[in-house]
Amino acid sequence: MMQHEVAQRIAAVPGTKEYGILAVQMQAFCDVKYLFKVGRAVFKPRPEVDSAVIRMVPKPADPVEDSEGFRLFVRRAFHQRRKTLWNNLKEYYDTAAMPEATLKLRAEALTVAEPVGMFGCWVLRRISWVALGMFTRPFLINRFNSPTKEMYNLQLNKKLR
Repeated sequence: MMQHEVAQRIAAVPGTKEYGILAVQMQAFCDVKYLFKVGRAVFKPRPEVDSAVIRMVPKPADPVEDSEGFRLFVRRAFHQRRKTLWNNLKEYYDTAAMPEATLKLRAEALTVAEPVGMFGCWVLRRISWVALGMFTRPFLINRFNSPTKEMYNLQLNKKLR
């Protein structure tokens, strides 16, 4: 049980005002379901806010290897809500291999699986650069797995299944 507004943010769906960093980070690692609202009148002393009950069940396998890196990626994608993904990510990641249509979207338009797929591709690319001894700038390197948009779509489709 938690504050009603927080429960709404955790269980939010893409495209809504409540959908943001908290929803993506929680739903990426847990199956989240909003169960019911608990009114403030049932508590003594009466609080100033309503409560809600949600169910969070951890997923059997983590969707990404580097959970801290993923959390940072999501925070950067949602950094300024009214900006596009390109504007939010261009300083930290090489976005050249990303489909242009995706970069024109705002983070709030992406499903939970899409940032997971995007981050997975960038991490694989970074690991391959480290193996080749080409790791020079940790935050400004090309973190994308493939030079083609088709590979991005393939990786994303695997995450959606």
